Amino acid sequence: MDLARARETVLTKTDRPRLYLQSSVSARGSGANAGGVFAGGVDGLGLERANWAAGVHVVFPNLFDFSTLRSRSAAAGALRRAESARYDEAVLTVTSQQRAADAMLDAARAVAQNTPIQLTAAQQSEAQARARYDAGLAGIVEVAEAQNLLADAEYQDAAARMDVWRALLAKAVAQGNLDSLVDLLRASGVQ
Repeated sequence: MDLARARETVLTKTDRPRLYLQSSVSARGSGANAGGVFAGGVDGLGLERANWAAGVHVVFPNLFDFSTLRSRSAAAGALRRAESARYDEAVLTVTSQQRAADAMLDAARAVAQNTPIQLTAAQQSEAQARARYDAGLAGIVEVAEAQNLLADAEYQDAAARMDVWRALLAKAVAQGNLDSLVDLLRASGVQ
């Protein structure tokens, strides 16, 4: 986005005249006197004569290139707006990913809070069905159904805990920082 903005700025200033200041300084030493006699020795090494010059140089842009320059400036403006739109889209994408991860984590935690209750109820139901079977008051089918419900409740409980970890991972990815998740894993003893 900064590159597109810089291009647009350069193109808006391209059609302006440019003013250059130029200068020159020179000096010489020849060892020759005004009468044309050469002094000889090291007399010519000193800088005895100095001269300087200064000037102003104005450069006007190509007067016949305004339509091309206007088109290039419009293209640079469009590129800047497109880059700005891509940036806004990226911000919206990241924000929506963070919100979705937060919602997923809240839902996973809510489900994970209910599955232990269901697991406890399934364990009690299986124990009662087994006791009735041992007492001869129920058939094997009732025990099998209770064990099936218990296995399903255990699976649901494990899946709910896994979904919480999955939601924590999604939140860490959306935030762009996995350090908090790694710290949670270490604290929980997961290797």
